[in-house]
Amino acid sequence: MITGNYFTPDKNPILTICSKGGKEILRFDPSGDIFVHGKLVENDKEVVQGFRKFLVDQGYLGSEGES
Repeated sequence: MITGNYFTPDKNPILTICSKGGKEILRFDPSGDIFVHGKLVENDKEVVQGFRKFLVDQGYLGSEGES
């Protein structure tokens, strides 16, 4: 599930990617911060891992990251 709020006067996330169960996987905030599972990302690898988990949860990738 992907939700978005492109008008952010109250600092709502610009884009949130959640699992099928509604659990937040990735969140992109107006400040430019990126969160994976609610934690601020410190490096690109964390973003890739979070996005890969989203794709696996949605059935686009196998559990080993294979299509």
